[in-house]
Order: sequence, then structure tokens, then C-alpha cells
Amino acid sequence: MSKKSGLSMVWTLTVLRHGAQGDVEELERAEFRYARTRDELEWSTEKVLPQPLVALLRQDDLEGDAMETGFTIQMSRLQRPENGWRLFEMLAGDVSWSMHREGSPRSVYAANGSSGSVEFVDTNCCSFYNKLPERIWIRITTLPMPVVAWAFSNGIYECLDGIQMTLHGWTEMLEPITPEKTKELALPGPSGSQYEFL
Repeated sequence: MSKKSGLSMVWTLTVLRHGAQGDVEELERAEFRYARTRDELEWSTEKVLPQPLVALLRQDDLEGDAMETGFTIQMSRLQRPENGWRLFEMLAGDVSWSMHREGSPRSVYAANGSSGSVEFVDTNCCSFYNKLPERIWIRITTLPMPVVAWAFSNGIYECLDGIQMTLHGWTEMLEPITPEKTKELALPGPSGSQYEFL
């Protein structure tokens, strides 16, 4: 956070693999829990990743890490000099705040040449300076070891004892059963204050 302006230049989201889901073959179907701080993790629900984040994980050869433990998403309102940052530009934005609306304003971003989009949630209703910017740079990194250790010790990666089987493996079903689709992860906008996961 810039001390002069109060602007949050880089903010993060910790994304942890949801162990109770068990083994899945594809990153697109893997469920994750997410939080800016460990206290937020308690009320986070399981989400799948939007296609651009899946693509970034594969480009950066982090798919294995993501499937095992998770990853950290770093976001910035300014272009960063370090490698690995990708530009996402706002396609459509909702900047209206109302006492009668349900939820926070959201905006949709996409990277040039990438399929799909990423949704951002404005988490700062009271700050003009920390509203969702037109451009956001994103970088994905591996989880720090203290976060992985914390997740293990708090049962985040624990798998259920058994795997629930369906009749699909034993008989031919006439109508295909489509599992309920998990919602996609939406990323937080800039924060009004500094924070760390641990």
C-alpha cells in the first residue's frame, strides 16, 4: 500500500485446494477455497477456476502445485517490472453502489488473446481511490511454505474417508446425470488496507 495516497498497489488472494473433493483429473474441475486472510477462509465456499486462471497456471507450469496445495494470486493496478505479470483489461463494469442492491459491484476482465474472462468484486464501497481500475495486472505464484503448513495443520487438504460411487460405473444409464456445476471464483478488487494471509 502506498503510504502517501492510501492506494493498494498490490493485493493478493490465497487459493487452497479443497481436499474434501478428493482426486480429480482436470484442473478445470478442481475445487478451491480462497481468502485474503486466514480468518476469511472460514466462510469461503468451494469454487472452480475461471478459464484465464487455468491458462495462466498451465503457462507458468504451476498446474501440479495448484492441484496439490493451491497458489497465490497477486494483483496490481500498476504495471510491474518483474516477470510473470499479465495484463487484464475491463470489458464491462458495474460501478453503481446502492443500499438496495444485493452484493458488491462486479466487473469483468479479460487478457488479450485469452479465452474466457475473470470477474472482480469491488470490496471497497467507501473508497474512490480503491475502486476497480480499468486495467489489472495478475501474477500467479506458488504458496509460501508457512501457508501450506497452516493449511495442513487446519485440515484444509483432508480428503473424505471413502469415495461415493454411482451406478454409472456398473450399468448403462438412459439419461446422463449432470453433476451440479460449482460456481467460478471471483477475485477481490483493491483493498483499503494492507493484509497478509498469516
